Amino acid sequence: MIALRRTDCTDHAFVELTDELTLMLSVLNGEADEFFTQFSQRDSIPYVVVAELDGQPIACGSLRPKDDQRIEVKRMYTSPGARGNGAAKAILRELESWAKELGYAEVILETMSKLDPAMGLYQSAGYHQIPNFPPYDASPESACFAKRI
Repeated sequence: MIALRRTDCTDHAFVELTDELTLMLSVLNGEADEFFTQFSQRDSIPYVVVAELDGQPIACGSLRPKDDQRIEVKRMYTSPGARGNGAAKAILRELESWAKELGYAEVILETMSKLDPAMGLYQSAGYHQIPNFPPYDASPESACFAKRI
């Protein structure tokens, strides 16, 4: 059974999982990696959810306030060996619940347009694609989504 844990950006499991994510994205982003990395620094992320299976961290996601009404999903990642078990959907639901508890009206996010599994996850969870918001508005590699909560 997958257990979800709310924490913050200093959590050891979150640090390890996001290190894996950063490495994976650096390969996918190629020359554009420096552009994207500057907007995903862990220390700017106050709300974190870690998923564990049998006590082992397998996935994470987080929230960073964008403005008074919107909060942004950041650093969604599931370890390759744990994909397909529902951890990402569970984390996304928990992040949405947390965002609502915090008083936000909308959750937004950016993902790479070539990450079909991520695009499918967000669409199946009720997110709709929106025009790319800053700083991704000039990035053809980006796809932005939103969901009212």
